[in-house]
Amino acid sequence: MASIGSVLRFAASLTWIAFSRISLFVLFGFILNIILFWYLPDMCDLTGAASGWWAYMTELATNCTFAFVISLLFMPLLPIAYGFLGYKYAIQKGVHYAYVQNKDTFYRYTTNKLVNFIDKNAAMSKGMVGAVGLAGKFMHKMDGMPFFFRKVMQVLSKVVPFVDIVDRINNDLELSASNESAIASRLANEADTYIQDELLQPDLTLFWILVGVNAVFFGLIMFFFA
Repeated sequence: MASIGSVLRFAASLTWIAFSRISLFVLFGFILNIILFWYLPDMCDLTGAASGWWAYMTELATNCTFAFVISLLFMPLLPIAYGFLGYKYAIQKGVHYAYVQNKDTFYRYTTNKLVNFIDKNAAMSKGMVGAVGLAGKFMHKMDGMPFFFRKVMQVLSKVVPFVDIVDRINNDLELSASNESAIASRLANEADTYIQDELLQPDLTLFWILVGVNAVFFGLIMFFFA
């Protein structure tokens, strides 16, 4: 198994990568749309003397429904959309970090959790579920694995038939702690045959599409109401 220190560093780095990317996307979307919201033209006349953002939005919702809906799109719906894309991008970065930069640590840790799960549940199943069946349950639930480990595995599992690979490995090796290194190596090598380069490259296309939509939407509002 990979050392506890390397696994902790890997888990901490993976969590930081995810958190920082999500935060940057949300912060960008929030600042951009606060600025755009500030420059939105008046889309209806408010007769009240509302002071403060909440009072303003309340009067807007009561007297100017269309303007209220437009305001909601800028704050908070569009920042939330940036946050969602940030989450998707964070998972892509996590896959790249795990598979390209730390593949050995990733597979050794995964194998250790897999073997421990099989050992723990083999006696409880009383022979009714074999090692491969237990491996399938582990890959489905990924018990005991940190959140972003699970997310990375879920992405990889869409293209890599891990249970089938474990089944083939089980024909040659016992799925036990004594064979962890060999299992991890086989698992990584066979998984490589299913992985396409595109899966390992984080993609900002959807982010730039959202920025474009955000800008066009603001431009249309300015065109029709300024």
